[in-house]
Amino acid sequence: MRLKWPNDVLLGSEKVAGILLEGGHGDDGRPHVVVGTGVNVASHPAEGGAVAPTSLAAHAIDVTVEAILQSYLRRLAEWVQRWETDGFAAVRSAWLERAAGIGAAIEVRLPLEKVPGRFSGLDEDGVLVVDTSQGTRRFAAGDVFLLGEGGGRAARH
Repeated sequence: MRLKWPNDVLLGSEKVAGILLEGGHGDDGRPHVVVGTGVNVASHPAEGGAVAPTSLAAHAIDVTVEAILQSYLRRLAEWVQRWETDGFAAVRSAWLERAAGIGAAIEVRLPLEKVPGRFSGLDEDGVLVVDTSQGTRRFAAGDVFLLGEGGGRAARH
């Protein structure tokens, strides 16, 4: 399994899971983040949005939803603790070890432009870093197409 910036889990070039984060402030003014997670365990849509979908079952991975949930919650707690203890650098390093497409040709599609380049990594804040013909650019959001691997399909971020 590989990770596609910032929130997709890929089996080969297909998306098997993803997360969505929503941030804000509560009535008391304290910041909060809501995490939505989806895992295609037994089935998947016939067609995906920008990235072809798959499921664990389609790859002969036999696991229950309960087992996925228990493992996910345990690992989430471990990674939150690690972030609190060691800072984001530790999370960033682990993410980069599992990243799909580092060094590959990509295209970042924004509302008013398409930016081709090479995926060079993540900065210290987790922002996508792309080497372009006009220099290095950083993206906090966009439609990212992995052209060097992943079949040239995109995931919206």
